[in-house]
Amino acid sequence: MIRRVLLAVLLAGLAVGLVMALVQHMRLTPLIISAEALEHVAHGHSADAHAHGTETWSPSDGWERTFYTSLTTIITTIGFAALLAGISLILNVPVTRNTGWMWGICGFVAVSLMPALGLPPELPGMAKAAVTERQIWWLATIMVTGFALFQLTLGKNQLWIFAALVLAAVPHIFVPTPPEPSTATIAPELVAKFVTSSLAANMLMWILIGVFLGHAMHRLEGKPNL
Repeated sequence: MIRRVLLAVLLAGLAVGLVMALVQHMRLTPLIISAEALEHVAHGHSADAHAHGTETWSPSDGWERTFYTSLTTIITTIGFAALLAGISLILNVPVTRNTGWMWGICGFVAVSLMPALGLPPELPGMAKAAVTERQIWWLATIMVTGFALFQLTLGKNQLWIFAALVLAAVPHIFVPTPPEPSTATIAPELVAKFVTSSLAANMLMWILIGVFLGHAMHRLEGKPNL
């Protein structure tokens, strides 16, 4: 059973990762590169700074950047597929061909949409709160949103459902803010395009993860020695 689930997670995560790597390369990476160029200009970065080793290492544009970004994307989708499969096992609610897309929508709402309402996807050069604060807030938001979705879909007690919905709104009262006002020179149009493109890509990713995982579980069901 566990081996079958793990194999389904790997197959679904790898398949979705390859698709999302292409989406990342075509839609998101060009926006990030544009923002990085504006950030370098705003901060007076030059080729001399790179030559003297004052910049931290980062993949060079081209195949190197594409490779590392694609690898990270594939690892991420495998991890998210494992998350859905793990929650499915804990709740004893299987991810199937018919319900996979619903699992994907729930994953998108909990992990991407609700956190983005407080901390939208960020481009280089944008003012940010401390990393630890953002990570704690992000995890807390995912947890309370997941609990609210659980109550809405499987809960039967109206009081618990109401309490879960109220709890899901609490993190948005305490959204981390940057210590200083933003001085970024990034055009608002670029930011808006990146935010909408990121959310669209994340929604596609989660739905594909749910659908692919459901199909993989179905195909592997009953296979011998698994």
